[in-house]
Parts: sequence; C-alpha cells; structure tokens
Amino acid sequence: MKASPLAFRAFGGGTTLCPGRHFAGHEILATVAMFVCRFEMTPIGGKGWVLPDTGNTNVVATIMEPDSDVEVEITVRSGWGDGKWGFGFKGSETFGGVESGVPGG
Repeated sequence: MKASPLAFRAFGGGTTLCPGRHFAGHEILATVAMFVCRFEMTPIGGKGWVLPDTGNTNVVATIMEPDSDVEVEITVRSGWGDGKWGFGFKGSETFGGVESGVPGG
C-alpha cells in the first residue's frame, strides 16, 4: 500500500527525503546533552519521580503523551558559571551559542 501524498512524514521520504535530517538530529542531540549537563531537574511535590498516566494518548501516536503536566523545578547545577555557554562544530568555522535565560544564572 502506498502512502498518501498528503501524509505528514517527518524529514520526508522517498524522493523527498531531507538531506539535512542527520544534521538536524545531531543538532538536537547536542542541545539536549548540553541542557542535561547544565541543569538539575527535580519533581515538584516531594513525592519523587512518578510515571504519568498515558491512557488518553491517541492509539496511533508514536510518542506517549502524558495525560497531565509533569511539573519540575529546574535549577542550574553548581559550578556552571554565569549562564552563558556555547558549542562549536568540529572542523567548522561556525559557532553556535546558547544563553540559559535563568535569572541570576
């Protein structure tokens, strides 16, 4: 069965396959890794980490969406400086910078 030409396909598919898909994936992975290293997340409510219910997620969804918000407190890990940091690309002249936006961070 052939996919509908109107169907959403992330990064395309077939003759429309996105040539930048690997770059985009690596860019997302690098950014998430920087956030994981820089910030500490703790659950609000003092009950510890609780797996949220996902019963209302659409059956065809590829990612299980929680039925309610997961509330966390995000703080800068100690020793991570003034809140400004960045990353470069090996073998590239370009530089990407990110500012945390954490008050006082």
